[in-house]
Amino acid sequence: MDFLTDISTNPGKNDQLNYEAIYTVGPILEKLKPRIATLEQTYGLLTQEQHSKNFKLLLNDIQKAGYNVRYKIQDMSEFGLPQRRKRLLVIAAR
Repeated sequence: MDFLTDISTNPGKNDQLNYEAIYTVGPILEKLKPRIATLEQTYGLLTQEQHSKNFKLLLNDIQKAGYNVRYKIQDMSEFGLPQRRKRLLVIAAR
């Protein structure tokens, strides 16, 4: 399940909603308590300085919910996508 909406590197009309979506991940994990949760996002959340605080808060919320977290930027073309497309993959496990 993709809990996050797109966080672009350019200002957009849905930026506030996108940031607010980040802050729902921790409470959702606390309530549902899945053994494993995955998130997929644009890699700018990790690489763009303006998003650094939000990425750190996301990781902190996931850890506070009781999860170990791993993340990686992955080029999805390595899995058959016809064009190069980097994505941030996050895996959280209890």
